[in-house]
Amino acid sequence: MNQQLKTTSKTRTNHDVGAKAPLFMAGIPLLVINLLFFVILGIIYWFVIQSNQPVNYKITEMRIIPVGDVASSDQEAVLNILQKDFPNTKIALSESIEIPAETYDSKRQQYNAEEILLKLKQGSSDKSIRQIGLINHDIYTPDLNFVFSTTQPKGNTILISLARLMDENDRSETEARYRKVLLRTLGVSFGFKPSSERSCVMAFSNSLEELDAKGLDWCEYERTLQRIKDYK
Repeated sequence: MNQQLKTTSKTRTNHDVGAKAPLFMAGIPLLVINLLFFVILGIIYWFVIQSNQPVNYKITEMRIIPVGDVASSDQEAVLNILQKDFPNTKIALSESIEIPAETYDSKRQQYNAEEILLKLKQGSSDKSIRQIGLINHDIYTPDLNFVFSTTQPKGNTILISLARLMDENDRSETEARYRKVLLRTLGVSFGFKPSSERSCVMAFSNSLEELDAKGLDWCEYERTLQRIKDYK
């Protein structure tokens, strides 16, 4: 009986000693988990901040690409606009490409802007270049009846439809519309956000009336635009 009591006491002693190690070590995994949590949180925060910031590099070249038949006078008008607004950037007229037949929606009698944009993007993946597609037909995106233009934020390719912008009685009005649509779409490709100020070129236009009424100021993006033009 005495032997049994000794064994029991010994077993209890071993168990108590063994419990101290997990208590000492328990804080280490918790510390690692907390550290990993804050690292992951920091990475997510960095990506969110970066995604909301304009591009941080210089645009070195802009290429005008006619999509289908586009009048030379319209190509020259866009060329002149870009040369005026981006005097230190190389501006080039590229050869035209055919409109992909599969982008045409016969029911809507319009071309799918997003599919044409994908075709244009195959020309270059260089982020310092802006490819500017010009099309003389009405375009749409699946969620809108029509669009004047389309691009992706910080994307290197844009598409401009001239179809709704033309004023046959006023060439200067036509080219003023070209400029507003062109600059705003380029702004989106630079990572600029839409503006609620109608004096700003980044203001959204849902109609020709709104387009004609809005201004050409870069507003809060004026300094950022200069960095994009002259970034070293």
